[in-house]
Amino acid sequence: MKIITVIDDEVLDHSNLYNEHGLCYFIEIDGLNILFDTGKSYKAYENFKKLGLDNKKIDYIILSHGHYDHTGGLKVFLENIKCKPKIIVGNEFFSRGDKYHLKDNDTKYIGIDFNFEYLKEKNIDIIEVKESIKLTDRINLISNLKGIKERKILEGEDVLAVKYNNSLIKDDFREELVIAIERNDSIILITGCAHNKIHYIAKYIKNKFNKSNLVIIGGIHLCNATDKEINETVDNLKEINIKKLSLCHCSGHKIFKRLKAEKIEITRGITGIISEY
Repeated sequence: MKIITVIDDEVLDHSNLYNEHGLCYFIEIDGLNILFDTGKSYKAYENFKKLGLDNKKIDYIILSHGHYDHTGGLKVFLENIKCKPKIIVGNEFFSRGDKYHLKDNDTKYIGIDFNFEYLKEKNIDIIEVKESIKLTDRINLISNLKGIKERKILEGEDVLAVKYNNSLIKDDFREELVIAIERNDSIILITGCAHNKIHYIAKYIKNKFNKSNLVIIGGIHLCNATDKEINETVDNLKEINIKKLSLCHCSGHKIFKRLKAEKIEITRGITGIISEY
């Protein structure tokens, strides 16, 4: 399996590639070409061209969740690529795509800029993963992770929210979608942001597939985490014997340093990095 980081928050020195707050991976596996997330803007597709990937067929576009920094480049890809990939989304992706960040009594829209009808008008096949599906014998897509609960929002709270039934509530990210790739004695877990908490997702995936080792690739949403949250995450990952991680996007630098201090193998999958597993 080969993974190319098409766009991330950071970029290799002296690179001609764009970086932005967002994520897009190009994954080659089992004869399939998969675009995992589409970045925030046109810059992801521009990098896609610069990396020489625009002559490749994309079989699937998988959207990890409904935030703008993972879906904002979708329209640009669809308007420029020469193929018609199937699009895979998680549980209730479209009905819960109206997302906001509430902070200091300010409300900022951070959801998707397209809808189900837009994709259908383009005659694109859409697959919604309610719980789990298999793309191949070893590629599993898992959604509806149930790592956090929706609830009412407290006054003045800094929170990621979703508008549902005309009310803003704390987002439970039930549409979050991860890839779990089975190997002989291990699982490769690919995440976009791990809003359902990486230690919860990792434990769930490891138990579901009953494998002894787990490799984590992607964003794990700890960039603004407290020291306590970082320590709890590291302790939980050590408990389930995580041996290797390649982190990017929203993961933050604190978790990177902390995992290195624990002698856990960790790399940074920033823009332009090509990794093979």
